[in-house]
Parts: sequence; structure tokens; C-alpha cells
Amino acid sequence: MDPTVPNPAAAGLPGALIFAGDGPGRIGGKRFMLTDLNNISPRFGFAWQLTPKTVIRGGYGIMFAPLIGQDLNRQGFNTNVSIASTDGGLSPVFQIDRGWPEGRVLPPPFIDPTIANGTAISMIEKRRGGSGSMPRTQQWQMNVQRTLGGILLDGSYVATIGHGVTTGSAVQRNQLTPDRLALGALLQRNIADATVVAQGFRRPYPSFNGTLAQALRLFPQYQGVNVLDAPVGNSTYHAFLFKAERRFANGLQFLVSYAYSKTLTDVAFNGGDLTAPQDTYNRRAEKSVANTDVPNRLVLSYGYDLPFGKTGRWRWALGGWNVAGIQTYARGVPLRITVPNSLPIFNGHLRPNRVGGVPIRIGPGFGSFEPLNALSGQAGDLFLDRNAFATPQPFTFGNLGVFLPDVRGFSSRSEDLSLVKKFRLREKLSTELRADFFNAFNRRNLNDPVTDLTNPNFGRINGSGAARTIQLGWRMDF
Repeated sequence: MDPTVPNPAAAGLPGALIFAGDGPGRIGGKRFMLTDLNNISPRFGFAWQLTPKTVIRGGYGIMFAPLIGQDLNRQGFNTNVSIASTDGGLSPVFQIDRGWPEGRVLPPPFIDPTIANGTAISMIEKRRGGSGSMPRTQQWQMNVQRTLGGILLDGSYVATIGHGVTTGSAVQRNQLTPDRLALGALLQRNIADATVVAQGFRRPYPSFNGTLAQALRLFPQYQGVNVLDAPVGNSTYHAFLFKAERRFANGLQFLVSYAYSKTLTDVAFNGGDLTAPQDTYNRRAEKSVANTDVPNRLVLSYGYDLPFGKTGRWRWALGGWNVAGIQTYARGVPLRITVPNSLPIFNGHLRPNRVGGVPIRIGPGFGSFEPLNALSGQAGDLFLDRNAFATPQPFTFGNLGVFLPDVRGFSSRSEDLSLVKKFRLREKLSTELRADFFNAFNRRNLNDPVTDLTNPNFGRINGSGAARTIQLGWRMDF
């Protein structure tokens, strides 16, 4: 959709479809976006050997990420053809070798600028800094490495700052401006309603038939209008990373890594968590911790060939054993409190209000927390206090952030272990028996609580992660 082209079916109001290619009704070209020619990516790095066993490294660079690659609107270039049987399928609808019945198929293209009227549509901002601009990140790090008794110790500070992160839902051109909320319930009345007419409102074009809210939209001939690949998102990531690594020696290898980090953003890092903003005209209010933010994470991975049984009479039974494991411990992810969106201004979502003086987190800690049990009817403990939140008054926005900044779900703990026994049968023939234990200690990793404020089970936890799984295997090498 081009916001400057007159729409013939809407009395010439701006906003109509345009079509690529040459010929009548087309733009005379194949490009809707301008080519971004400003992607200069300087890089800088250094390494300094402070002592024979200590190295300091650092670097800075500007990188550009690829576009999301969303498909453009294909309206006018495709068609659907369907024919139903008139006698319940007793006789054929048509003979395939004879082709479609005459007059039933209208082949595209349909070059009609009004073909999308009454539907949701996407548009492209064809300007410098608009759709097609590449997301830009600045990345820098400082790293210190030292070897100590065959073990590599590594400590790093890492940062990534993103600007112009592209999104297909953050910019909603057809949302009403927030001042229109002052009209209250009048927005939901038909444009022809006597009360609406008495307030001086008229149809935006003669054939319009809808609510006052629809009539007041920037493009009343359309429903939602989102900007494709809008480069408006921002993010910041800062982390301290620590690592201890031992390469395989004397039958032992291990890697221990710990990350202490924080991620802030005003766009979702996966599409399922957020729709459009609560108010597209106040995107600053969308900034919060990211939905993927995990501030503490410890991972241990190791493998050890047991040292006994390498020689002697019983080496076939005592030798060839190996134990390995991956253990992960991570803090919980942020929680998002939701309420139904009742605002008639076509915004993306509505957030609740925070009630001051009421603690959000209640109930016992992880060890004694009892989740909801639907089979036994046990209600379980509460994790969140419903009284800490309130549904906003009609025709007002909520003041709560996108994600809670200081309350998260329970942390997760997982240990995956393996026990392997290898047998050498001949020079070129060996076999291996193994047992793998996933969640070996049968940790009870509880799910996040219900965060829908209208749900009767709000604040309760209704499940947990997978229980311990044991897998046995046998392998022959020849």
C-alpha cells in the first residue's frame, strides 16, 4: 500500500495498492524499497601478551544484520478457484483432461488499487532510513585469558547495542491517536448513529459504513496498516562471561562457563510473545527486560575415562569406563502480566496497572512450593498476588511494563549424565554399551505461573518440566 496514492473506492482518500512491473496501473519498476548504501562496518581489535601465560584481547566493530525478509503482499497476483458438486459428489464436477469449465477461472493479475479495501494491509516506507534499512549493532569486548596448570581461565566483558532492529508489527499506522480515547463509548457507535452525527462527525467517504473509531483512522478504508521491516527497534546486551577449560589430558576434559548478563529491548525477540505496542505513538513505554533475558547461567560439561582396569586379568570388566555429563543451572525468565485489550483504538495490546504497596511475589520458595493439581483438585500455592495488579479503567492505558523487572519464574536445574563401557573384541572390532540419564536427579523444574489476570488460576503453577528419562544403547564398530 502506498499512503500517497488516491483510493478511487474511498472518494480519493490517500492510501491505495500499487503494483510492481510495467504497464497500466503499475509503478514501472520492481523495487519498493530504497537500497541502503550506508552500511559502513569498521572493525578494530588487538591482542597483547602481558606475560607468557596471560593474554589480553579486545575489539570493537559495527555490524549490519540481514532484513527479516517478510513476503510482500501478493494481492492481485494470485487467485483461488473452487467448484462444488451439485449432487453430493455422485457425478464429477468436471473432467480434468478437459480443463476448467469455461468462465470459472479468471487468471491474475488483477491490477486494482482498491482490491484490499476493508482488509488489513502492509505498507513500505520508501525513504532513507525507512523500510529496507539494515539493522545496525555495535559490538565490543575486553577479554583476559590465563593458563594455570593446564587449565585455561577466561574472563570477558561483552556488549552488543542494536539500533534499527526491523520489526513488522511495532509501527501501526492505522491506530487512533490516544487523545481519541476521550470520546469514550462514542467510538464504538456506528458513524450513522444520531449521537455521533450530533457531535459533528461524518462519513469519511460516501460508501463508508462502520464505527466512529474506524472512521477516524488515518486510512479508514483499511483495517490494520503495519509497516514492513520498520527499522525502529532497539536493544542493549551487557554480559560478564567466565570460562574454565581443560583440553583432554590424562583421560579428563571439562568446560565450565558462567554468564552474568542483562538484555533490554523495546521489541520482542520472538514473534509469539508480543503483538503490536500498547500505544504505537509511545514506543518508549515498550522498553523492558527482554523476553529472552536470563541473567545468570552456569553450564558444566565434562568427560572422564576412569583410570582403573587398564591392565590385569579383569581389565575386560573394570577397564574402558567413561562418565560424562552436561549440567545446566539458569535463573528464570521474565513474566508478562496480561489483560484483554478492550480499547477501541486498534492498538496492539493492553497492560494492567500496578497497585502500589502490594507485593507481587508471595508463597513459599522452590523447595516447598506445591503446584496446582487438576487430577486431585489441589489448588496449590500462589506464586503471584492478584491484588498487586488491576485492570485499567475503561478507555485508559495500563502503567505496568511489558515484563516484570524484578519477579521471574523459578530457576531451572538439569543434569544429563552418561555412563559408557567400551569393549575391544578384536583389532578392528569393538562394541559399546551406554546408559544416558536425562534430568538424572529427577529435578522438579516448575513451569512459570499463569499470568493472565482474568484466569481463575492466576498466579498458580500448573505443571513442571520433563521427569527423569533413562536411555540404554548398544553400538558395534567394525
